[in-house]
Amino acid sequence: MYLSETFSKKWEPVLDHAELPAITDPYRRAVTALVLENQETAMMEEAQQYGKIFEGVPNVVGGGMSPVQGSEGNVKVSIRS
Repeated sequence: MYLSETFSKKWEPVLDHAELPAITDPYRRAVTALVLENQETAMMEEAQQYGKIFEGVPNVVGGGMSPVQGSEGNVKVSIRS
């Protein structure tokens, strides 16, 4: 399996979304999947970079809200008063 096929399969829900025009050209589909993959990678790298910058900085903007890990694995927000 080629890398473009892997990305096309991963991004299939987006590429085949009912509210978007169909991408029938295989080349355009592969390039679109690659762009989506590159965008995801760039956003993850940026998030890691900002995480390192703000590590250890107190939350002065949060307005008393802090994330709490729920029993289902979901992140919930608790509001302190």
